[in-house]
Amino acid sequence: MRKIFFIMLLLLSSCGFEPIYTNKNILNLEFKKISLSGENNINEMIIRNLNLKLNQENESLNEIKINSVYNVNETLKSSQGIAETLNSSITVNLSILDNKDLLTNKTFSKNFSYNNKNNKFELVSYQNEIKLNLINEIVKEIILFLNTK
Repeated sequence: MRKIFFIMLLLLSSCGFEPIYTNKNILNLEFKKISLSGENNINEMIIRNLNLKLNQENESLNEIKINSVYNVNETLKSSQGIAETLNSSITVNLSILDNKDLLTNKTFSKNFSYNNKNNKFELVSYQNEIKLNLINEIVKEIILFLNTK
């Protein structure tokens, strides 16, 4: 058992394996133009988490467009008309263009359902926490998408 563990340790440590989410060099992306539309705070968090840089001097770089939409919908109402369950959803459309020609386009979407709260302050803070978690999940999907292209 020790021999097998030792061999596996040697193989994994010398093969050059690096997890995608910890390799900071891949996530340092430059674009000649970054166009944003939709929810500004979502777009800013995506740009910050992806470490997107703007470099207008290099004409060989591509352009990126990010459009985000955030919705909170009532999914179930009581007989009195009070919302019992809610659904928060975020949709991000990511387009990469080269001189106005579309290179790639992908839509990322995440949602989460939860029970309504009587205290509105707790509800808003819970919705903000959900929003951050949904954005982080979408950022992970975008990282995987950009690393496979």
